[in-house]
Amino acid sequence: MPQTVGNYTYTVVDGDMTVPNLVSKPRKTFPIESDSSVYVLEEDYMQFIEYYEPLQPSAVHPDLPNVYFAKDSDIRDIGNGVGAWTRTWMLLPGYDENGKKTSYVNSSYESFVFTVPGITTAATLFILNPVASHTHSGGNLVLTTSPAHDIEVGKGVVVSYVVADPINNIQFPRQAFRMALAGTSGTTVVVKDIRDINEITPTEVHRASTNAEPYQKTVASRVDTDYWLPGVNINSMESISIVQQFEIIDQATGNRTEYLSETTTPTIDEYRQFIEDDKWLVAESSVIRRFKGSEILERSTRYVKYTL
Repeated sequence: MPQTVGNYTYTVVDGDMTVPNLVSKPRKTFPIESDSSVYVLEEDYMQFIEYYEPLQPSAVHPDLPNVYFAKDSDIRDIGNGVGAWTRTWMLLPGYDENGKKTSYVNSSYESFVFTVPGITTAATLFILNPVASHTHSGGNLVLTTSPAHDIEVGKGVVVSYVVADPINNIQFPRQAFRMALAGTSGTTVVVKDIRDINEITPTEVHRASTNAEPYQKTVASRVDTDYWLPGVNINSMESISIVQQFEIIDQATGNRTEYLSETTTPTIDEYRQFIEDDKWLVAESSVIRRFKGSEILERSTRYVKYTL
């Protein structure tokens, strides 16, 4: 039926065109490949152009309590003063459709060039200690050296060993970094067990290298991404905290440094313990972006394993 607004009479097929009219079945897409529970909802609308207004950020879908307005496409004039556009809604990652918060971080993995810290220490040069025998006990590797070693409990050590390929029996020389555990003294060195493709034969053990320059190393990294919507789970963009990149601080001067030592934070021994404990450090500070052009913000932070 016709509808007159001001001095102009519009031709309206059906309904009140002064308000948005849904003219298509909602379409779901899934923007995060690793999680199909997070979806984007697209709906096509028609309305008189002069009555069109975009929704406010964090506006909630009329039928879905935790699906929020993301954006509208440019409105297209399809004649007779009527415009058409696509409205995009989005389920906020970290919440279900009922608005219940879930423990959610989207993690992806990729290679990354990491600058490994250098080492500077007043320790004397290390001694190479031949391994006379070894045993496995309670998840630990117990080494007996000949003669006595200079290794202390809590210090980093390098264990050299050989292992045979189980297919062709070729012997491969390898090394593993470990922390010296309780029981280390005299001719005994206790470390966490070393697992490889076959039974290992330890040959030598020594304190970890005392001095080294920083260098770049390609490692596996983990990128953790979480999601924020001002007015829903955060007050404003400024309230989203930035996870800061790992730094080494010289305790004597307070300056940042690229070298680990006994007087840095962390110390060389603390850093080696982090390696032993298989911990992650922040390789790149958090980056905040708009998620798919919407009002939702994504915070991505890159982590790598502590390594030397």
